[in-house]
Amino acid sequence: MAELVPSDLSQSLASEIGQLVAAFSIGFAQASRSSNQLDAHLRGSGTLVQVRSTRAILTAHHVLDALPTSGELGLIMSPYVGAHTVEVEALQYLKIARGTEDEQGPDLGAVILPAVLPSSLTAKKSFANLDKHWERIASGQPELRDGLWCLCGLQDALTRDFEPALGFKKLKRFAGFCPIGQVNEAPPIENYDYLSFPIPHGPNSPMPGNIGGTSGGGLWQILLKQEADCRIRPVDCLLSGLAFYQGPIENGWSRVRCHGRKSVYDIARNAIQNAIAM
Repeated sequence: MAELVPSDLSQSLASEIGQLVAAFSIGFAQASRSSNQLDAHLRGSGTLVQVRSTRAILTAHHVLDALPTSGELGLIMSPYVGAHTVEVEALQYLKIARGTEDEQGPDLGAVILPAVLPSSLTAKKSFANLDKHWERIASGQPELRDGLWCLCGLQDALTRDFEPALGFKKLKRFAGFCPIGQVNEAPPIENYDYLSFPIPHGPNSPMPGNIGGTSGGGLWQILLKQEADCRIRPVDCLLSGLAFYQGPIENGWSRVRCHGRKSVYDIARNAIQNAIAM
């Protein structure tokens, strides 16, 4: 995943932020077979999280609806060549909340992972500990205007097929940009909170017009510190929401509707915790 950089943000800082959040980010793929040839299709994005001793992938409810119900679930987690899968039977699809209108929400879900995880997953990715993140937020919740915000996910419009190579009959590349910017608070609805994250489009932006595939991706608040040498660096990285709906493009911008901290920590975290106890 690459970072999308605001014009007044240094490339080195943007790269550091992108690497931080990408470590916790993952994509979902579903395999299919046509004319005896295996293929894979992007189904959404998610964030690797941990609640107590249980590990899961936080995502959107409508992403769960698109995942396979049997066989294998593909996990997109590395910039290197390789197909990583996990048996669906070993997973629990936790459907937390889904509203009647896609744009309004709520739209929350999670994939509960097995106790024993594939070594490829634990070696290449990290899990955001929601209990520790909540302690950090509860002790002094940063203002929305503090630092920078980064939305991390994959975009299906960037998926590309390649000719056979490296011993594979077919190669497919999944890709995504992680735009960096600011958020706006949106009105809450019942017990759910919402944020709006604007992203740029057009000739000067690498973001595709349709960012389908980003749904379920994590929205992170990056707190910054200026060092003695005047270099600005990230000092804290807080999972603060997840994306679930892209609005129309107006004047070169679209707004991505996201759940906020209350939805993630009061609702999703508790739902994962209760699922563990069942």
